[in-house]
Amino acid sequence: MNRGIIDDVWDDENSEFESERMIAAQSLAKLENAFSNAGYKYGVDASKTDHMQDGFDQGIELGLQRGKEIGVVLGALVAQREIRRKLHLPEENIDSL
Repeated sequence: MNRGIIDDVWDDENSEFESERMIAAQSLAKLENAFSNAGYKYGVDASKTDHMQDGFDQGIELGLQRGKEIGVVLGALVAQREIRRKLHLPEENIDSL
């Protein structure tokens, strides 16, 4: 039997080195996980900001366009109502204006 192998198994310095190596490996794994999570969160936040701004820009443009169209229709209806009132026309004749 090789005496050197038995000495290595019971060598305190070797087991202390292995223990430190395992602790370092665990610490590295925790750091990698923490950086991975932080990077993921940063990417999600950055993406949300970009996409939310794009969505807002599209929504405001569409809202302004639709608001103008609705304002034109509403203005025409109010004008017809006021004309009908001033001319004392019955409600059923409003379509003829």
